[in-house]
Amino acid sequence: MNLADNVLATVADAEDTEVKNLEPLGEAIDPEALDALFEPGGPSATRQHGIVVFSYMDYTVMVASNGDVTLE
Repeated sequence: MNLADNVLATVADAEDTEVKNLEPLGEAIDPEALDALFEPGGPSATRQHGIVVFSYMDYTVMVASNGDVTLE
């Protein structure tokens, strides 16, 4: 599962709904850029560790380079 899908699944679980019922992730962050940020062998392959933080719906979303998604 890519990072964008992982974010959507995590938020859907927190909201107790299906992904199709969520606001488009693209209104908060570019999903393709999020996926490419920590992509192995991608343009940012030298980034081994890091966290991206952004707002989506009523959450502060933290995405770690290992794919973990945390909501606050």
